[in-house]
Amino acid sequence: MALDDITSDVIADLLAARMAEPKVKKNRRADDNRTTSRSTAEKMLALVRSILRAAHSWEWIDRVPAIQLQENGKPKEDYRWLTRPEAERLYDELADHLRAPYLFALATGWREQNVLRLEWSRVDVARRVAWIPAPHAKGKRAIGAPLNDQAMKVLEMQKGKNKDWVFPNEEGQPYTRGNNHGFKAAQRRAKIQPLRWHDLRHTWASWHVMAGTSLRALMELGGWRSYQSVLRYSHLSPEHLALDAARLPTLGSGAKTVQAMK
Repeated sequence: MALDDITSDVIADLLAARMAEPKVKKNRRADDNRTTSRSTAEKMLALVRSILRAAHSWEWIDRVPAIQLQENGKPKEDYRWLTRPEAERLYDELADHLRAPYLFALATGWREQNVLRLEWSRVDVARRVAWIPAPHAKGKRAIGAPLNDQAMKVLEMQKGKNKDWVFPNEEGQPYTRGNNHGFKAAQRRAKIQPLRWHDLRHTWASWHVMAGTSLRALMELGGWRSYQSVLRYSHLSPEHLALDAARLPTLGSGAKTVQAMK
């Protein structure tokens, strides 16, 4: 099936067909007539959604059809973000070499490899900006990012460690992964729910929206090419709708209305 032909209806039919299939289980009894569970079927849908999102990021399709995953009958949020107390506890438990890139990721929202492979040649300390070259950006389009106070403090900490790489390892090369066993062990010690390194980007975006950053500004700061990509964070800051909510006039000021509202 062509990507353009995959619609929400097609996906709904796919889910129904998968759930109608016999449950796959080793040593299944002949009289076991159970069918595939919704959670199992949704694992397939999650893969389909990932493929469609990738196709959208490569501009192969104009939009991604809605795929509503559920858990126990409730909509499932597809990302995880840290509260500030959680972020501080995790920082305290991280190995020393992970602390600087961790803080930089929370300050910029950059993806894992963009942080770990940052070169000094792409940092302008005087102007407080840094760049991600097009070949290293997810959308294959160069991204320029302003650096806030937190990011600048991290760069100051890393100054002089290596002439090429901002976050070098002991051999003078960039670290391969941030989302490693040490990162996961630190989460357990900090007593927080599991998260991936990429969830630091979601944390950065969530904190921005809750601080009042508009979705349009967030889209530019994060290097997203689609407004749809930042709508997932809109529920975190309903305050921006306050002026619109106030447009409705107050219901009558007559004596009967006032009395009824008491």
